[in-house]
Amino acid sequence: MKSNLKVFALVLFALGMMGASGYAQTNAITDTSLAAAVTSTATTILVSSATGITADPQTMLMIDQEPMAVIKVSGTTITVSRTTTKAAHVIYSRVYIGRPDWFMSYDPPAKTSCTLASIHSHPWVNINNGNVWSCVSSLWVLENELKGSTGRAQAWTVPLGSVAYGSMGTNSAVVATTMYVADIEVPRTMPLNGVKVLAGGTVGGSDKGIAFLYKAGGGDPVAYSLLAGTTFTGTDTLQTLAFTTPYMANGPGKYFIGIQMNCTTTTLLRLITTSTFVNNLTTTKTGVTFGTLPRLTAPTTFTADVGPIAGVY
Repeated sequence: MKSNLKVFALVLFALGMMGASGYAQTNAITDTSLAAAVTSTATTILVSSATGITADPQTMLMIDQEPMAVIKVSGTTITVSRTTTKAAHVIYSRVYIGRPDWFMSYDPPAKTSCTLASIHSHPWVNINNGNVWSCVSSLWVLENELKGSTGRAQAWTVPLGSVAYGSMGTNSAVVATTMYVADIEVPRTMPLNGVKVLAGGTVGGSDKGIAFLYKAGGGDPVAYSLLAGTTFTGTDTLQTLAFTTPYMANGPGKYFIGIQMNCTTTTLLRLITTSTFVNNLTTTKTGVTFGTLPRLTAPTTFTADVGPIAGVY
């Protein structure tokens, strides 16, 4: 333990001395989320996925503004050593994963030029203030401030406009413990603020929905709307489910949209039918508790009447 703490302290000191240019490759900082809240005195944390987390001084975690060294990995339970900046962290907080020297101790100048191939690590994660920056269109952009240009959806699970909303797909009843999933093709790297999903011909007055966004490989959601749910209003209309934090999607590339309803009354969704669009990848995930973050096993085939008609904006 003392040896690990010593190495960790030396690495953190080195962060303050390093620059961010002249590197031969860009190292990818990955992330997961906390599966349970963490107290300021805890020595173990529970994560949604332990992929990329190994028990050695070359792995560091950062939650909010707190760096942690990894001591032991047992499934998704991680034993950590913590610095003097111990703090409590709420469930679903993002957990950034990388080598200690991939994290920075300062911010890049906002809106200045950047070249992804020459950056030491990406995204740029500042351990001193918790800021996370992305190199977007050759400029540094703070992810907390990402905004799309308009509220118009940028990529759909199926094309819209050929028929009226009330005639699209299958007007389907949904189950509260089921998430309905379909793929989208994001055309370019761009910030995403949320999901628009097409409600069906019946919308209950108190029914709420949650939207989730997944990378092509599935796993934990990379973005999601309010876990308390957003109330649906209006039949055969697009419902807007804003992400709690805007997400920078890398494109062109595949992502998955997941939709879950609480079904306190009766709300229908319009789902993708066999007879109209069969090139989608769709699935459901059952046994999901409303208000939690479900992991996704990415589908590889099309199933009729389970994929939502939805888009990201």
